Amino acid sequence: WKASELRIFLLYVGLPLLIKLRLVMPNCFPEINIYHYSLFFIYIRTLRFFSSRSEIDSMPIFLEEYLEMFASLYGECKELYSTHALYHLYDQVKEHGGLAFHR
Repeated sequence: WKASELRIFLLYVGLPLLIKLRLVMPNCFPEINIYHYSLFFIYIRTLRFFSSRSEIDSMPIFLEEYLEMFASLYGECKELYSTHALYHLYDQVKEHGGLAFHR
């Protein structure tokens, strides 16, 4: 996939698709994984575009819950990079504005 296609999937299609699949095929995705992805989905969507900086004030709560569950779902090896990258992402957005407006 191109980066733009992946971004569209993650930001607009991923969560609704998972929920729809879960409704059609109840055993295809564990609820815990959908919940975990929804935390990431909310975090990234909010950091991408917001009207006021106060809208991102609660994002560390979503990030901390997401990262707290990460190692138990996907293993400790992948946790280190995710923690580092996602915390810096929040700091960058606070400093420079929404992700939609910078690289």
